[in-house]
Amino acid sequence: RQPVVTAIPDQSFIEGENLSIELSSFDVDGDTNISYSVSSSDSENILLTLNNSELLISAVENYFGLSTISVVANDGQIDSEAVSFNLNVVNVNDAPSLSAISDPDSANEDEDNITIQIQPFDIDGDILSVEAVSSNTNLITSLSNDDIINNNGTYTLNFDGNMSNADYCVTFTGGGGGHNGFATAFGAGDSSTSFFFTGS
Repeated sequence: RQPVVTAIPDQSFIEGENLSIELSSFDVDGDTNISYSVSSSDSENILLTLNNSELLISAVENYFGLSTISVVANDGQIDSEAVSFNLNVVNVNDAPSLSAISDPDSANEDEDNITIQIQPFDIDGDILSVEAVSSNTNLITSLSNDDIINNNGTYTLNFDGNMSNADYCVTFTGGGGGHNGFATAFGAGDSSTSFFFTGS
């Protein structure tokens, strides 16, 4: 007769980590040479490794979500019924990213504004807030999120042309992060890129 896989409760682990489960089964005929096979409802994102009766579960980078894992035992002659459990990979808020910004051309301090477009990206799909922080607010004011135009993820920063030498840092925060930091190394949920322009 077929072996019976011991029921496995639903499992979860945090994105970026992994999970180890010791599989077990019962065979009414007393067979002890039991092997296992496993499968996932999301084989593209959930990685399953078997080492005898130990099941190691991990996920591809930045993946989170729900899937179903199925386990089948075999006694050398016949497969068991599949036993399934739900797996939840819990999301961790990842820092957004921002490509390097080239230095804009010089501008006459009494004439044209400087316009810069940036395209930050957030792997979690969070709504981003963007601000530009001036190193010298006596020369040019900082830009808050409300001052910056967002057109489907492309942010347009218009800096007043009435300026002299100044240094700006563009920072943005993921909607789920709640962290503030001037540079990448300073904030778990933030990233920043600095750029410079010269008035003439």
